[in-house]
Amino acid sequence: MKLISSYKKDFELFNDIKGLFTYLNLPTAGINEESGFSMQDLTDVHLNLPYSSGFFRPNFFSFVFVKDAYGIYENDDITLDAIPGSIYFGKPGQRRSYAWTKINMASLITVNEFFLKENVHKDIFREFPFLLSEPVGYLVLNQKEYLDFEIIYEQIQTEYRSKNPYRKRVIGRLFIILLFKLKGYFLKDLPDWELSKDPSTLSFFNKVLDIFSNNNKNATD
Repeated sequence: MKLISSYKKDFELFNDIKGLFTYLNLPTAGINEESGFSMQDLTDVHLNLPYSSGFFRPNFFSFVFVKDAYGIYENDDITLDAIPGSIYFGKPGQRRSYAWTKINMASLITVNEFFLKENVHKDIFREFPFLLSEPVGYLVLNQKEYLDFEIIYEQIQTEYRSKNPYRKRVIGRLFIILLFKLKGYFLKDLPDWELSKDPSTLSFFNKVLDIFSNNNKNATD
């Protein structure tokens, strides 16, 4: 099977997703970079499959949530399968490429260090050291485990597309929950989560957890 590729030159460095997509000849409509944050439904990005990106270096974090899709990620010298139930994240500066053969449902979040420190946690790498310590983040989850993440990132996507003037802050609160979920998998031997003492943050966190619980209950009824 021949892959469509936009490979031009190895080791190209990009500071934002719009610049990368322009380089890769991919659609940029709908990209609303919130001071370093973006989220895309990959069915809207990759209209012609199969597809191969060629190598590049992003200067931002990428999180890919694969509900129903097939492909391959290459991160420096590590090659991973993109299969249903898989979650992948890569950090800035790594040489990357990817290929997709089928996409029914998959989502991409890109975020830079500035957004993480401004809207998620000011000591982001102390609270979530796996973001830098893991050579590559990769999980393959069962349906129930994956649903926990899907509920969060779908709320992030809804907020990302909204006109809420405070959407960056709301996205930040939701994203910290997603990172804590990842932390539970990558650093299982660490103590219980330590959230901000700010009452509004704790209140928001508890409300979102209530939503998760209700959605999970409905999914199993």
